Amino acid sequence: MTSLDALRREINDLWLSELPGATRVCVTLVDFLERTPADELQLLTFSSLKSIAKKDEVDEELLAAISLLTNTEFHLLESRLLFVDDDDREFEIDKDEFAEARETGELEHPETGAMVKNFLEKIFIFFEASSELIELKAPRK
Repeated sequence: MTSLDALRREINDLWLSELPGATRVCVTLVDFLERTPADELQLLTFSSLKSIAKKDEVDEELLAAISLLTNTEFHLLESRLLFVDDDDREFEIDKDEFAEARETGELEHPETGAMVKNFLEKIFIFFEASSELIELKAPRK
């Protein structure tokens, strides 16, 4: 496994000329991920990542940076889904369950079993440290 410094260099080498703004945001996020304890990297939202990146809004650069950190070989962040019901109770929904709900147009409430109307309005994406990031952050023996 590579170091976070090597990963930063690789991100710059691969993306700086093609996506300069997203690359700078990505490196800023990697800096944050490196200095923050892994147990504090469990519920990162678009809003919190926007603040970390010192952006005024969730823009294309931020979305591209998040995509680079979740959907590429770097894979420092894992995307997750949270369902918040009408009583503000939170339930993590797995991606297969969400895919099925999108396909059928129905989401079964995880606790009550009732079908949830307008479930897309109640699903929120969040991010957490991937196992790869946790391994990179682990003290070397």
